[in-house]
Amino acid sequence: MTDPFEYIEKNFAEAKGKVSNSGSYEDLPEGKYQMVIKDVVAEQSKAKQKWQLKWTFEVMTNQYSGRKHFTRTPLEGDYAHISLNTAAGTGLNITTSTDLREAVNGEKFTGIVVNVSISAKGNTFIDKPIEVVKETSKPAAEEDIPWD
Repeated sequence: MTDPFEYIEKNFAEAKGKVSNSGSYEDLPEGKYQMVIKDVVAEQSKAKQKWQLKWTFEVMTNQYSGRKHFTRTPLEGDYAHISLNTAAGTGLNITTSTDLREAVNGEKFTGIVVNVSISAKGNTFIDKPIEVVKETSKPAAEEDIPWD
């Protein structure tokens, strides 16, 4: 199969009901972090050629600010639910494999700020999205609007 999302489509009904996560091997210590999602891509693992999502995060707070963190979540078999649960933790409405495909291909995860827990074993869990007020270029008051 050349389409990584076919695996998750085959197993979506079973995967939707499971609730677990694993996969990080980065060496940030156990704890809670505020991170921004920098990238999510579908790729094949080098060892077993199995499809997975590769998540790239950047720490936003504490002494690790600016440091990258990577985790992978599988897109096939009994563990496809991990990708679905991780994606749902971002606050995006991910209820089908099509939603997941569109979010990855459309780069909809990029820029979302989330609370992330890293376990003693190095597993990564997205706890919840964080609302961030982005700066805007709109004038602060009506009198700040330039005349034409």
